[in-house]
Amino acid sequence: MNQWQRNSAIQKARSLIRSDDRYTDLGVKVCVVRQDMEGGIEVKSGRPKVSLIETHRFGGMFDNLTRRFSGESKDPIVWYVTPVQWRLLNHEMDETRILCFGAEGSGKSHTLALYAALRFLKAIEFKGFAGVTAPTGDRLRTLLQVMKTCFPIDSPQNRVRGSWGTYHGFNGPGELRMINGLTIQFRGTHQASAALGARIQSYNWAWAVSDEIQDSISEPGDVDGDIEARLRVGMDGGKSYRFCTATAKDSSEFRTWRAKKGASPDWAIERMPYYSNWSVFPLHWETMKRNLSAREWKRRCLAMDLPPENATYNAWERERNLQRIPEIGARDVTAKVLSRYGNNYGMLVGHDPGTTVDVSLFLRAYQLRGEHDFRWYVVDELTTKNSTTEEHASRVLERLQKKWDVNYLGAGESKALIRCDPYGDSANKTDRSVYLQFKLLGLEMRSAQYDSKGRGKGHIGREARIEMVNRLLFNAAENSRLFVACDENGSPAAPKLVEAFEQSERDANGRSETARKGTAQDRSHWPAALGYALWPTEKMRSIRAEQEKKRVSQWV
Repeated sequence: MNQWQRNSAIQKARSLIRSDDRYTDLGVKVCVVRQDMEGGIEVKSGRPKVSLIETHRFGGMFDNLTRRFSGESKDPIVWYVTPVQWRLLNHEMDETRILCFGAEGSGKSHTLALYAALRFLKAIEFKGFAGVTAPTGDRLRTLLQVMKTCFPIDSPQNRVRGSWGTYHGFNGPGELRMINGLTIQFRGTHQASAALGARIQSYNWAWAVSDEIQDSISEPGDVDGDIEARLRVGMDGGKSYRFCTATAKDSSEFRTWRAKKGASPDWAIERMPYYSNWSVFPLHWETMKRNLSAREWKRRCLAMDLPPENATYNAWERERNLQRIPEIGARDVTAKVLSRYGNNYGMLVGHDPGTTVDVSLFLRAYQLRGEHDFRWYVVDELTTKNSTTEEHASRVLERLQKKWDVNYLGAGESKALIRCDPYGDSANKTDRSVYLQFKLLGLEMRSAQYDSKGRGKGHIGREARIEMVNRLLFNAAENSRLFVACDENGSPAAPKLVEAFEQSERDANGRSETARKGTAQDRSHWPAALGYALWPTEKMRSIRAEQEKKRVSQWV
C-alpha cells in the first residue's frame, strides 16, 4: 500500500467514525407461518391470514469500519415462510447441496433469493465471490427483482440508505457488490454452441444458487460441471454450497442427472408442492384442481415427475427398475436359464437390425439370495448408425470379448446367444444375410420366433412384445423381473433403452411405435431388441403359467 492509499483509507475511516453511516442494519427476522383463514392475522395486505409457528433471527448491526456485526438489529426485515421453505433455508445437514423441485406458484424462486441472503449473513466476514446462474438473461433479471423484494439493493445511479449491496450491470448479467466485500456474480448459462466455450469460467465461488437448473444442464458442454468447478473457495473449513431449483423435465438426460445427485452424499433432493407458498389463497388451488386433469394436478401443483400420459412402457419406473446388480448375494444363472438352447451361454443378446440404426442389447440373468425366481438385467447396449451389418457384428464381438470375456474360441468357453427379428422374404422383414454376417464371425444368432415348420420366419406381434416387457417390468402381482443395471452414480448401462422406456408414447389412436424409421422420434429399436432377446424364454414362461393356472382352477 502506497502513501496515497494509506491516507485515503485513514480519511475514509475517520469519516465513518464521525458519520451516521458507520452502521448498517442487516437484521432479519424469519417468521415461520401457516395459513389460517379463520383464526389468523393478515400480515400483508391482500394476502391470506396466517398463524405464527416460530421465529428465528439472523444478522444484526453491521459495522462498516470493522466489517463485523456489533450488536442486535434495531429494525430487522421480516420474512414470512412456510415450514417447507424454512427446512430448505436452514438446511444444516451433511449435504451441502440442495436440488429442489418446485410446483408452479410454490415460491421456489423466492426461496432461492432468501437462501442467497442467508448465505451472505451466515458468513459476513467472507469477502470473496459467489454465483447466481439461470438459463437466460431474462431469468436473471427476474431473480434480481425477486432479491430486491427480500432485502434492499441499490445501483450506482440510485443510492439507497441502508442498502445491503449495489448492483452493477444492466439489470441482468452483472455483479451485486455487497456491503461486506462479497461480490455475487450473475451469469447466464445459455451457450449458442459448444465452440463458443462455457460462460461460467475463470471465477472462484464459495457458493452458488441456480434457478431452473433443468434448462442449464441441456446446454452444450457440462454446465453443471462448470458450476461445480467454480466452487473452489470454500467456507467453514473448505465447504461450498449450492441451491438449485428445478421443474421436473420429461428427459432421460435430466432424470439420469437427477439420479446421480440423489446417489451423492453431498446432495439432498427436496420438493416444494403448492402449499409451500403461504401467500396464495386456497381458492386458487381449489379452482386449479377442479379444472386440471389428475395428471396435470400432480405435475403442476405437487411437483411430481410423471411419465408421458400415453406411455408405451407404463410399467417402467426408474426408481424401481434401474438398479445396481448386488455385489453380494447375486448369482449369475444365465447359463442355467439358457441351457435348454445349448451349453455355456454366458450372455443373452437381442439384436434389432434397421435401415439406418442397428441395436444390440446385452442381458444376464441373476438369482438373488432369498428369491425363488431369477431376474434379467440389461448390462450393456451397442448402437451403430449408418453402418453395415458386418461392422455392427464386428463391434458386438469386440464388446463381448473385451468387456465381458465372452465368445473366445475354445472348448468350454462362455459364449453369447443372440436373438434377432425373425427373417422373411418381404421388404419389411429381416433378410437372412443378417444372420449369415453374424455367423461368419463365430456369433450364434437365432430367430426370436419360429413358424410351425421350424423355420425362423415366425411372427412376433408388436403389442404382445410390448405387453411381455411391461409384465416383466412390473406385473399384476407387483413383482419385477426386468431391470436395467446402473453404476454407483445411477448412470444406466443402457441409456438409449432407458430413454425409450421413458419417452415412448402411443399416438392419438393408441398405436405404438408409429414414428417413421430412422428419425429422431423413432425409439423403437432398443425395446424391440430387448423384446427379441426375451421372447423365446419369457413368452414360453407366460404360456406355461397360464396352463398351470387353468389346470389348478379345474380342482378348485
